[in-house]
Amino acid sequence: YGYENTVWLLTDLHVPRDTKPGETIVLKAAASWLVCSEVCIPEDATVSVSISIAAMSSQPDLVTEAQFAAARAKLPQISPWPVRYHIGNALDLFVESNALAAAHPARADFFPLAQETINGTAAQTLGFASNGLVLRLSPEKKASRAKTLDGVLVLTSADGSIKALSIRAARGAVPEADFGKSENNLGIGLALLFAVLGGLILNLMPCVLPVLAMKALAIASKSGAHPREAARDGFAYGVGAILSFVALGAAVVILRAGGQAIGWGFQLQEPVVVAIFALLMLAVALNLSGFYEIPGLSAGDALTRRSGAAGAFFTGVLAVAVAAPCTAPFMATAIGFATTQSTPAAMLIFAALGLGFAAPFVAIGISPRVLNILPRPGAWMLTFKRILAIPMYGAAIWLLWVLSQEIGQPAQTQMAGMSGQPYTAARLESLRAANAPIFIDATAAWCITCLVNEKVALSDASVRATFAQNHINFLIADWTNRNPEITALLQAHGRDGVPLYLYYAPGAADAKILPQVLTPREVLDVIAR
Repeated sequence: YGYENTVWLLTDLHVPRDTKPGETIVLKAAASWLVCSEVCIPEDATVSVSISIAAMSSQPDLVTEAQFAAARAKLPQISPWPVRYHIGNALDLFVESNALAAAHPARADFFPLAQETINGTAAQTLGFASNGLVLRLSPEKKASRAKTLDGVLVLTSADGSIKALSIRAARGAVPEADFGKSENNLGIGLALLFAVLGGLILNLMPCVLPVLAMKALAIASKSGAHPREAARDGFAYGVGAILSFVALGAAVVILRAGGQAIGWGFQLQEPVVVAIFALLMLAVALNLSGFYEIPGLSAGDALTRRSGAAGAFFTGVLAVAVAAPCTAPFMATAIGFATTQSTPAAMLIFAALGLGFAAPFVAIGISPRVLNILPRPGAWMLTFKRILAIPMYGAAIWLLWVLSQEIGQPAQTQMAGMSGQPYTAARLESLRAANAPIFIDATAAWCITCLVNEKVALSDASVRATFAQNHINFLIADWTNRNPEITALLQAHGRDGVPLYLYYAPGAADAKILPQVLTPREVLDVIAR
């Protein structure tokens, strides 16, 4: 932990017994410290003070006495109340006290003694049970192996007074708590609604461009089909999409419980996975173009081209695998809520995302009126397939570019035609301490929505001019590869994926979160306000 301003180190000193009145003794201390801002610089010094020994104790200086008293008051006291904790998707720390439940402290902050037990940069959310308070934390890998959770709990009352408690929490049951209007406490009903809406909107996001060709071809092939066959394939596609969302969600929950700092879209942070997807997109494109199948490339493509329900099912799986890494409005909030809930509740929310994503295709499959509008299959479909191959080739090229970014490129310092600095938590805190305006672009090379926003909004001449005129510090949080600091930044703002855009006005206590789909006007308006 770091300190700023005046630091008191309370130490007991004893005058040697053989010291006589009138003598002078010299107190010496060897001090070493780190001065940290963007980087840490080690320093050390030997300091000393000469003190005359008096014959009898004199009255202490009133100012100095008050300073010592204030310093002692900050020392934590052993908690008079029992404390326990439970680890699920989040770590809930429970202080059992009817008095605290009634007093409703305005804030609570926990400082663990052991490193890598909680994520220190993630948000700590205070809630209240009927018989105490619950502080929701983000666990790290050592938390699951620890027998107790030791540290200091600092409680801030509504009047601003502060009380520090030294705690040793054992594992145990933690009651349900009310977290007020926290973004991660939507309620399961509202979270499910947000999940369905987010899945629906995801179909309109640029992220799904690589699979629109496959979906368009699948829909066109249903023209003239028997209604029962079309409905069967529609439902098969829906099952594939829903199970894929559940599988991805389960992977996030399991890996996080194991201490991994990951978020939504983690699969495209693995170069091997990106390479496989690139080859699969190429195989789909070659097939649509009418080329012969290339052994080793077409295994995944063959699954999507199987007739009937099986082909529709694997088309749904592939659509989710490629499209899901980006997040849509409502979807980000739903995922953020899901990762703080019990496993069954989280899986229900991920299933709702899949339901929303699959709903348009399923609706077409069960709507005879829509099927009757589609032209009958014929020679035109061959031309249609050749046209649809173009975006698939584009998807393969894009994924190869993503792969090159992950393998060989360091953190970006240029984005949308503007010079920036790679995001670090230390750099952000340093700029905030200087009351500097800050814009954070949390992005990734595999996030098409991010790339579109950077091209449409952040590259706009008026936006770049405003950044320059207002001396706005542009921090680039490049999440193409795994980065625990950026994962923590996302989670602290209720997000589990990119894009995320934050603007810190000079001296502002909190960041303003911009929409996930940006326009130049929205960026200019938030800076103007």
